[in-house]
Amino acid sequence: MEDAREALSDPVLSADPSLPAADRRVRRLFTGEFPVHRVERMRPLIASCVASAVADLRAQGPGTDLIPVVALTVPQAVILRLIGVPESEVQSTIAAVRPTTLRAGWSRPAS
Repeated sequence: MEDAREALSDPVLSADPSLPAADRRVRRLFTGEFPVHRVERMRPLIASCVASAVADLRAQGPGTDLIPVVALTVPQAVILRLIGVPESEVQSTIAAVRPTTLRAGWSRPAS
């Protein structure tokens, strides 16, 4: 609950009427679908997706890029599970879309 209070006090997440109209419109689209009780029910699913991504990160060892392994994989996995993709197919689906995701610029360039 403290996390929710902290987030709501963040000006980026507030219902501040001084936010651009497009931001308010997008926020309204999601707030109806993601009330606190529904988000709380998703907590175990999200935690499982994070744990899996962190395990993959550790398995790949030092120097592994956090962006494709965790920052992209977690939201993709959560979304896929929410739309009903069986858990057994999540990783193969992510692997299938990964080249498109990376071409779209969602990863830092290799150093």
